Amino acid sequence: MLKRRLNRKIKRAKRNLTSKTDVTLKYRKLNIDIERRSRKIINLVGYIILFLVFLDYGFLLASAQVFEPTWSYNTAGKLVENVWGLFLALVFIFYRCDQDIVKPKESLLLKIISWLSLAIAIGYFLITPVIVVNGFRVYRGNKAQITNQIDLQKTQVEQYTKQLHQANKEQLSGLLQQYATEQSSFSINTDSSDEIKKNILAIVQKEQKQAQQQLEIEFSQKKNNLVQKTIKWSIGASVSGICFGLIWRNTKWARKF
Repeated sequence: MLKRRLNRKIKRAKRNLTSKTDVTLKYRKLNIDIERRSRKIINLVGYIILFLVFLDYGFLLASAQVFEPTWSYNTAGKLVENVWGLFLALVFIFYRCDQDIVKPKESLLLKIISWLSLAIAIGYFLITPVIVVNGFRVYRGNKAQITNQIDLQKTQVEQYTKQLHQANKEQLSGLLQQYATEQSSFSINTDSSDEIKKNILAIVQKEQKQAQQQLEIEFSQKKNNLVQKTIKWSIGASVSGICFGLIWRNTKWARKF
């Protein structure tokens, strides 16, 4: 009797163990399948991101103005600032595990994308001098523009000075009334034409000087912003080139198919 009970317990334990083992194997297979499908989703998202990035770059370069320094400078900056899309796409595409099976058609695509990463690396290395050269050209253009505006203001003041010296009393009265309307604090307590001309000329020169100072401040701000962008984008382009080169080197397995 005791032996029978013992055999029953052993059989029951074996059935429970077998049942638990089957459930464990079932969930393990399910987890492996889920993991495999999840990786497929990651790879698919990588291809989609890569397509969207190249689509964005295509529209960006569609209105190419290569010999226009401002366009070349800003476009190179956008390529650097949006480089994260390419990195994300390549990471998702080349993310593989031991259980993954690469089909022949996809292996050819992976080989092309691997070589493409080398071309992108070279492209970003070439972007660095483009940023520096065109940044300097933009700086010279801004400086020339500010200089022209200041020279124009000085020319206008000189022309106004000549007209002022040739003005009669009626014209001086009109100018006095105009300045009195524009500036509530304006007042000249004199009847001398020479004194009136002298005071009006001082006001005009003061306004021209203030306008010149404002232009110089704006130019200084533009210069500082340009220097900061040039340094940031140049470093970003160089680092991106190095990273794409490393991606190419570490995807050697894709080029062996």
